[in-house]
Amino acid sequence: MSNMSKLIQAAKKHGIHVLSHEHGQFPVPNKYHDVLCLTSDFMLHVAKGEALNQHVREFIDRLHRQNIEIQDKNINEVSITFLREMYRHLVLESDESARKTVLLEGQDSASDTQREALKIIRDAVDKQASDIHFVLKPTLLEISYRIHGDIFHINDKPAEQGQRLLATIYGAMSDVSSTTYNPSVHQDARLKTALASQCGLFAGRISSGPTDTDPGSVMVMRLLYDSNKRIQSLDELGFLPEQQDSIELMERRAIAGGVNILSGATGSGKSTTASTLLSGVIAKERANEETQGLGLRTGIKVVTVEDPPEYRIPGAVQTPLVVKDRSDPEDIRQSWLRSISAMVRRDPDMCLIGEIRDRDSAKAAFDMATTGHGIYTTLHTTDAVSIMARLKGLNVDKDLMLDPDILTGMINQSLVQKLCPYCRIPWQKGRERVARQQRDRIEKYCQTEGVYLRNTGCKHCVHGIVGRIVIAETIVPNMELMEVFDKKGKVRAKEFWIRQMGGISKCQALIRRINEGYVDPVQGDSSVIALDNDFIALGIDYSKTGDFDAPAIHPQNYWGQSERQIKLVS
Repeated sequence: MSNMSKLIQAAKKHGIHVLSHEHGQFPVPNKYHDVLCLTSDFMLHVAKGEALNQHVREFIDRLHRQNIEIQDKNINEVSITFLREMYRHLVLESDESARKTVLLEGQDSASDTQREALKIIRDAVDKQASDIHFVLKPTLLEISYRIHGDIFHINDKPAEQGQRLLATIYGAMSDVSSTTYNPSVHQDARLKTALASQCGLFAGRISSGPTDTDPGSVMVMRLLYDSNKRIQSLDELGFLPEQQDSIELMERRAIAGGVNILSGATGSGKSTTASTLLSGVIAKERANEETQGLGLRTGIKVVTVEDPPEYRIPGAVQTPLVVKDRSDPEDIRQSWLRSISAMVRRDPDMCLIGEIRDRDSAKAAFDMATTGHGIYTTLHTTDAVSIMARLKGLNVDKDLMLDPDILTGMINQSLVQKLCPYCRIPWQKGRERVARQQRDRIEKYCQTEGVYLRNTGCKHCVHGIVGRIVIAETIVPNMELMEVFDKKGKVRAKEFWIRQMGGISKCQALIRRINEGYVDPVQGDSSVIALDNDFIALGIDYSKTGDFDAPAIHPQNYWGQSERQIKLVS
C-alpha cells in the first residue's frame, strides 16, 4: 500500500472528511478541486506551489468571514493527485449520494452506460494502466489494458452494448470532439476534466477510427496521470549518472537562449521527461521565502503550447493548441505557428513547444532561441544524432542548426520494462529457455553473473514487471561534432560522439542496465535495441573481447523503496 493510501485510510479511520466538496459545508467549484481541499479537522490542503493562488486566498477570506481562521500551520501543501484522492475517498455518504445525481455536467443523472464507462476507467487506473483499448467486432467489444508496456485482455461485452459504450465515451464524456461520434472516420477527443479528476487522472486522450470489419471500430484512451504527485528525478526515470550530468549542462546552457530537443517514438516517455526537466528548472529558481514588500520570487516564467497538455508542470503557464478544423492539416500547421508566435508576447524566459512538426515550426523555435529564450521541444527520431539529420531534412538554417550555442542539447529515449526484484530469475537458472542465437549474443555482450530474466509474477508485480525506465542517449554538442556531421554525415558523427566524446549510446546504456539486473536481456535485445547494433552499424564492439566496455556501474536502486507505489512513465 502506498503512503498516500495509508494516509487516506488513516483519515477515514479518524472520521476526517472533505468539507469543500460541491455538496459539503464549504463547497468550491469542481474546477478548483485540483487547487484546494478543506477537511473536517480544518486543515486546508493546497496544491504544491499554490499557497498564494488567488482562489486559495479568496477561500481563506471566505472562511474568515464565517469566523473560521486558517493559520499558516493549518495549510498543508500536497500533490494534485492527493487532492483528487481526498475528494474521491473522504466524502461523506450523503455528499456522495448527492454527487452521483449530478455526475456529468449538464445532466441530471448519469446513464448506466456512463457509469459503466467510469467503472472501466477507474479499474484501469487502479491497475495503473497507461492505455485502454476498445476493439469493436461484429459480435463483441474487446476491452484490453496496456500495463508496463504489455497488453492484457480484460473482458468482452456484447457488440450492441459496446457500440453504446463507445458512443457515450466520445459524445457525452468528452469535451474536445466533433458534435457526434462517427465510427467510420478518425476522430480525436479528450475526456472531460471533471470526469478525469474523479477517476484520479490529469486527463484522458481519446483516439478512434474504423477497422476492416462491419461493424467495426477501435478506440484507445491514453490515461494521463498527474506526473507531479511526486516529481520524479532523472535518476528515477532511469538516466545514467553521466547522462544526468549532461542534462544539467544542457539546462544551464539553454536557459540564456538555446534549443534542447527530446526525441523518441510515440509513447517513449518524452512528455514525462520534459515535465520533470521543466519542473526542476522552475523549482531551482523559485525562492523559499518572501522578499519584504515584494512577495515570493517565482524565478523564471515557463510558457508551454501543447496538443494537448499531457502532464501538469507546477509553476508553468500551460496552453492547449486551439484548432478550428482538425481535419485540415493547413489549419493545424497555422495554429502551431500562431501559438508559438503568441508565446513570445507573454514574456517567457523558457518555452515548451509540444512538437516540431514542419519547417515553419522548426524555424520559429530556433528564432526564439536566438532572441534569448530557452526552448524545449520534441521530435520523432530513433537516436540522438538523428535529431540533426531530421532538422536538416526540415531545412533549418544551417548556421543555426550547427551552432552549439543554439542547439544546446539532444536527448533520445526508449522505455524498457523493469524486472521485479522479488521473483526475477538468475541467468544461469533460466538460460536454457532462451533461443540459442540470442543466448549466445547475450553471453557475448553481458556479464551474466549479474543478469536476470523475467518470471511469471508474484504479489509484488504484474507478470514479473514493476514499471519502466528509460534507455537514453544525451548529447551536449560541440563545434567538432557539428563539423563532423556537416562534412561526413550522421553515421560518422555518431561514431565520433561515442569514440571521441565519450558518448553513451542506447546500446551501451541497455547493456549496463542488463548487467545491473534491472532489465531482461531478451526483452531489451528484442524490443529496445539489438545488443550488437553498434558493432553492425558503427564497428564499435562492446562484447567481452571487443574494444569498448559497457560494464555495470555500482547499481542504483531503481526499484526505490520496495513497497513504494509503482509509477508508469508514459
